[in-house]
Amino acid sequence: MPQGIRRTLLILAILVFAYPAVGNILILTGIAQTLANLKPEKLAMRWDSAWTLIPGHFTVEGLRFQSTTPRNQFQLVVDSGQVEVSLIGFLSRTVNITKATGHGVEVDYAKVLPQSSSAAGQNPGAASTNGSENTASAVPNTGETTVGTKPPWTIKLAQIKATGIRKINIRNLSGVDDMQFLGDGQLDD
Repeated sequence: MPQGIRRTLLILAILVFAYPAVGNILILTGIAQTLANLKPEKLAMRWDSAWTLIPGHFTVEGLRFQSTTPRNQFQLVVDSGQVEVSLIGFLSRTVNITKATGHGVEVDYAKVLPQSSSAAGQNPGAASTNGSENTASAVPNTGETTVGTKPPWTIKLAQIKATGIRKINIRNLSGVDDMQFLGDGQLDD
């Protein structure tokens, strides 16, 4: 076997066997949680236990995830589950979950609607829980980003299954968009 091919195969073998060791060390020592929570005002994630053997494939127990943007709030609680996610997609602001199962699930998602000056003076920081109330004050999504504005995140979902659902709360779906959901799934219970 030529030296170049042998060296390439050796490097690939090292990477395949090193990923579980490095990935699980990051998870078990808490470094992964620290890295996931670099901006806790935007993204906060913690778990009771987790492990990985294949890149992008994770098994987790006691997951608590919260994401807050100027226009969206999302919270997810999963007692136990597995997820397959494309790690490369994060570079293009895409979360591509190709398969996920969860048991003991709670979901809370809300768009934060912009307030008119008169409404803001009456109750600062309050957001409507009825998407039809403030639709006229919402800024329409034109699909364009202005200078200095980051493009929206895209959430792609496939083969999603949740059981033991305790709560799903979705509010204010009309209005401003800085996140897009695509895909399918199955909710049992």
